[in-house]
Amino acid sequence: MTAPVQTTSVLRAYSCLLVAVVCWGVEYPLMKRATAAVGFCGTGAVMFSISAVLLGLTLAGRRVFGRGERMPKAPGSGQRARLPIRTMLLVGVVGITVNVLGLWAVKLTRVVNVATLARADALFSLVLSAWVFGEPIGRRAWFFVPVMLGGIGLLTGFLLHPLEVGNPGDYLILASAFGVALNAYAIKKAVQSVSGLVVGCVNSTMIGLFFVILVACQSREVWQDVTAEAWAALVMLGVLAYLFFASYNTALRSIPVWKVRLVCLLIPVVAALTAWAWFGDRPSSVQVLGMGLILAGAAGIIVVRDCPVSPASSAGGKNAAETMESGRQICTG
Repeated sequence: MTAPVQTTSVLRAYSCLLVAVVCWGVEYPLMKRATAAVGFCGTGAVMFSISAVLLGLTLAGRRVFGRGERMPKAPGSGQRARLPIRTMLLVGVVGITVNVLGLWAVKLTRVVNVATLARADALFSLVLSAWVFGEPIGRRAWFFVPVMLGGIGLLTGFLLHPLEVGNPGDYLILASAFGVALNAYAIKKAVQSVSGLVVGCVNSTMIGLFFVILVACQSREVWQDVTAEAWAALVMLGVLAYLFFASYNTALRSIPVWKVRLVCLLIPVVAALTAWAWFGDRPSSVQVLGMGLILAGAAGIIVVRDCPVSPASSAGGKNAAETMESGRQICTG
């Protein structure tokens, strides 16, 4: 792959990641309005069902117009690789679990705890990348982690008002955050073999069906007085979820998981700005400072190109040219 093609691919991946971050951030204020009208289960049922339908229609359209992706050939054989069905099912199961834990936790703990502890997924991703999945992490990247987490602390307020952790909901949020980090690796594995649209469609369909079943077991009275404004919010959530799944999965194909999850720390910034623009919830000067730190950290994470020194190169087992070439290969994406 030539350098210009690599650059284009990386830029496309980061563009998709930023689209996913914006979509996820805008979802939070809309979700607050939708859940007030139809509850969490109703919101999840409509939101993920619309997303699944749109993803399915997109896949059908790509197939009709000849833009569908072919399965890559399996290594060492001339046959096409099989669909990663087990991995995609795992993505769906973990997705359901993460949503259930998150919704359950919201009822048990404070909003500030949810907003803060949910960001632990970035730390879990770093730990999994460094010590489990072996993703190379640049030394300079570690500098930006406390910068972004400090920004999160100012934005959510827990640096000024210490968290009271110990509620069962807090542990549910941490479990949900770990599931988000773990699911990112499962998605990354799946999208190496099949389009991110397929993975997103399966994931969204499974989560949507789960919430539809929950809604079917509940009273239908809540749907009788739903306003047009609430329906508009629900439809908007479905469209945003569609864009998120398509963009997020595409980004994970080319960008390391730890970097994706750190950039996703921008989501609270987008949510705060959206709440300010739509509902007049103006952030304080301290929160604005927190946003600035998060933005600065995200910019540093995106542009960082410092790679860890490999044992072989530090031992003198490679010459300078070979070491530089291997460093370029590791740092791409």
